[in-house]
Amino acid sequence: MKSLATLGNELYSGKTSIPFVGKRRIWYLIAVVVIAGSAALLATVGLTPGIDFKGGSEITVTGLSSLSERPANEVLAKDDLTAGSSVTTMGSSSVRVQTNQLSKERLDTLAGELATAYKTDASNVSATTVGPTWSSDVTKKAARGLVLFFIFVGLLIWAYFRTWKMAAAALLALDGLDETCVLLLGERLALSVGALSAAVMVAEQTGARLAWVPRRAGEVGAIDAGCLPSLLPGGRPVADGAARVDVAASWGVGSLPSEPGLDAVAMLEAVEQRQLQALVLSGLELVDFPDPDLARRAITTTGLFLVSLEQRLSRAAYHANVVLPVALLEEQSGTFINWEHRPRSVRRINKASRTPMTEIRVLAALADAMGQDLGLRNSRQARDDLAELGGWDGARVTSPTVRPAEDAGDQLCLATWRELIGDSRHNDGATQLLATARRPVARMSTATAQRHGVAAAARIVVRREQQEGHRDVEVRHDLELDESVVDQVVWLPSHPLQQGPEYDPSFPVPNDEPGEDRVFWVPLGRSEGTRFAALPGEPVTISIDEDGEPA
Repeated sequence: MKSLATLGNELYSGKTSIPFVGKRRIWYLIAVVVIAGSAALLATVGLTPGIDFKGGSEITVTGLSSLSERPANEVLAKDDLTAGSSVTTMGSSSVRVQTNQLSKERLDTLAGELATAYKTDASNVSATTVGPTWSSDVTKKAARGLVLFFIFVGLLIWAYFRTWKMAAAALLALDGLDETCVLLLGERLALSVGALSAAVMVAEQTGARLAWVPRRAGEVGAIDAGCLPSLLPGGRPVADGAARVDVAASWGVGSLPSEPGLDAVAMLEAVEQRQLQALVLSGLELVDFPDPDLARRAITTTGLFLVSLEQRLSRAAYHANVVLPVALLEEQSGTFINWEHRPRSVRRINKASRTPMTEIRVLAALADAMGQDLGLRNSRQARDDLAELGGWDGARVTSPTVRPAEDAGDQLCLATWRELIGDSRHNDGATQLLATARRPVARMSTATAQRHGVAAAARIVVRREQQEGHRDVEVRHDLELDESVVDQVVWLPSHPLQQGPEYDPSFPVPNDEPGEDRVFWVPLGRSEGTRFAALPGEPVTISIDEDGEPA
């Protein structure tokens, strides 16, 4: 039998899994049995409410050097009060005795006996009585308040997100969450429209904290450095006047713009509209952009001057005017900020080059050529510059408020994520590693396949209708039935490893015509990184090509 540690490691690494969704009927049955058993216990044993809800008398003895329930039990037995009474220890120095409602005279007598039994001063003993009328009123008001709370919270979430499923999910998430809990969020959650907004709402209502677990090592540090268009270094909002004054003083400039800058997509659109004449790319493939077609059109725009900083030759480099090689991670030192916001230093391993050309040195040289002083030349100076600027203790940017995508109903929904080993430039030359990659397949549950009449040996075809400025692309994968996939969902790998010299991962074009198709429309929210480069709201179809031979 596997140990819990071994099982945990295998679950984490993906070597094994627990098919909760595929065996949901069994789990539903277990849940029903547990609920029925709990109801039976409530009916037979019942609850044991405190005196606040049933009435009674309570005596608390404090300031005890050693805790023991025995003296209290002996006093209760002597006074014939054992029935309906309870004795509990509280903290490290108190004992509480609860009984049925006693008269004032008898309660005072019992308090004195307990003081004597515990050899403590009478001032350390307190006694209270709760009547049945008051306790009954408390019980009714508590139950009424709890019911109204869930009703109003559910209505609020439903009104905001326009779907009862989101309200039900949020209410279920409230159970067991408090200020001691931390909700871990990642990149996959960001691909579901409205999911981050729902997480923020749950955190605000329960007091739980949020933590972002990035996919890439440098993402947290990039945010701290102010790489988002709405942020300045240290998480300072661009729209905040005090934040702009801080940064302007640190940089030695008179003022900074109050409007947010351009994100990557906006930059590409500006290039296409001839509003930007030059771009600098560093470590990016075209498929890294939300819209690879837009990236392709932008870098091939007439009149664009493109500088590409390359560790490994990307496809964008073939369209660049200037390609500058930069140092690999092993050839430079620096600091990463992990998802806990802790600095983690990276030491230089390969010291063959005494003056490695890092991205910072390249950017500084480009600034010098343009007659501007970047103000730093290496990672140490950049780190010192951020440390001198300090953190931001002012107002933060507002939380996202995005509504989720509409319910697909009976339509198939598209899901995607990366395989452990995919088509990444960092895998170039790693022949032995690439040989261990899984064959890219599409996945859906057996129930979904049966519902739509799909054979297990079918081939899934995902295509996007041709639109202005976009190629008509399609992706084909052999189908694999997987009970871990949610019903009415088709899962496709993003950036899968392909073979063949004709394969172009940036712009896949069909090589043959599909067979007899049954078409299902796929509603999309976001699909960043997918091979077919679908944008939010674009018509994408999934069809079943049963005539195709599996690869």
